Amino acid sequence: TIIQGDSNTRFLKFGSGKGTFGDKLPGRRILKYTIDQIDPKECAGYKNVVIHCGINDIKRPQADVQDCASRLVSKLDTISKLCSSSTKIVVSPILPTKLEHLNRKAKMFNQLLFDYVTRVNPR
Repeated sequence: TIIQGDSNTRFLKFGSGKGTFGDKLPGRRILKYTIDQIDPKECAGYKNVVIHCGINDIKRPQADVQDCASRLVSKLDTISKLCSSSTKIVVSPILPTKLEHLNRKAKMFNQLLFDYVTRVNPR
C-alpha cells in the first residue's frame, strides 16, 4: 500500500508497534501537499494506492476548481496506466473545513471527482 496525501495523512504510519497499521500491512506514506507534487511513478508496484490531496490547491484565492480537479484526474489516469490491472486505486474526497467559502469549493471539487470515478469505474 502506498499513500500519497496532504497533512491530513500525517498520522498514518506503517510498520509495527502502537499507532501503526501493523506489520501485516506493509507500505509507505509520502507527504504531498498539492496535486502537482503527486508522482504517479511512485505508485507502480503497489497493490493498493491511496490518494488524498486537493485542499491546498483549491484554497488559493485564484484557484480554478475545475482545473484542480482536471489535474488530479490526469494524475489518476496516469497511475492507472502505470499500475497492474489488479491494483486498487482509492481517491479520497476533500474533507470539510470550518470555512464555508472553502467548503463550497470542496463540494464542487468532490463532485467533479465523483463524476470521474463513476465514469471510469461504473457499477
